[in-house]
Amino acid sequence: MLRKIAGVVVLLGVVVTWCAVAQVGARKGASDPRVEKLLKDMGANYTIDNDGDFKMTNDVGGDRTQNV
Repeated sequence: MLRKIAGVVVLLGVVVTWCAVAQVGARKGASDPRVEKLLKDMGANYTIDNDGDFKMTNDVGGDRTQNV
């Protein structure tokens, strides 16, 4: 009985560790190609930073801009 409990605890530890690594992501710095395709199809003016984040700057008038 104790062996079964120990086996379950080890298995849960592996699953939790795997889930935590999956949330961090293995593609650090890679942009999402689906988003990039949509932005290109829209003709949007955007940049991609070192982390793979998309950045767009909109002119909102009055010498003001908004970053998204």
